[in-house]
Amino acid sequence: MKKKIIRPLVYDEPIVSKDKLSAEKKKVLEIAGSGKKVLEIGCSTGLFTKHLYDQGCTITVIEIDEESAKKAKRFAESVIISDIEDPTIWSKLSRKFDVILFMHVLEHLVDPWRVLCEAKNVLAENGFVIILLPNVACWEVRKNLFFKGCFRYQKYGVLDISHLRFFDLYTAYDLIQDAGYIIKEYGVSGSTVPLAGKLRNLPFLKILAPIWERIMIKRYPNLCGAHLFFKATIDIKVDE
Repeated sequence: MKKKIIRPLVYDEPIVSKDKLSAEKKKVLEIAGSGKKVLEIGCSTGLFTKHLYDQGCTITVIEIDEESAKKAKRFAESVIISDIEDPTIWSKLSRKFDVILFMHVLEHLVDPWRVLCEAKNVLAENGFVIILLPNVACWEVRKNLFFKGCFRYQKYGVLDISHLRFFDLYTAYDLIQDAGYIIKEYGVSGSTVPLAGKLRNLPFLKILAPIWERIMIKRYPNLCGAHLFFKATIDIKVDE
């Protein structure tokens, strides 16, 4: 029997310079823009909060872990220590926000549909949400299921043991639309393209690896990305 995986209580990542951020985090910063009022759900110790602050954003954070929230406080105008699934949390927010961030948060919730619905009440008229989710249908997960016949939780990653909900590109799309949003942009990151690694290790074929990756990601995004990205606004017709 393999050693039991213990769920980490805190995702404590060191603060790094902008150039060392992952591609998906750089994309979120670019889309969030500068000088915005931002609500960051699940900020941890403030790794991303710091970069929003550097862009001149005014940030409110909601974080369930008290010690993590204290570390993030130096970059945030307001810190709320609470479980985002506490229905009273939304009444503690005194303003509306231009941007609401759910960066690898919704998969940890019992009812992400309700939380997304509640978030609409604090989203400004021209505001938008940015959602990042792990993709349970990516190649690495499928490969292990097909060839090894197993689904094993991990300490981190797509199969993080603390994940309560699992989404692929299509079920994530449904989640966001069912909550009353219009998806303006979506994509995948964290390449898991089949055979790309093998091509990179072959002297005469490694030049084809990036071409192969681009073709596969464009044609089969649900297979070839470990992470999902969405930008969405409120569907006024549904909301009314």
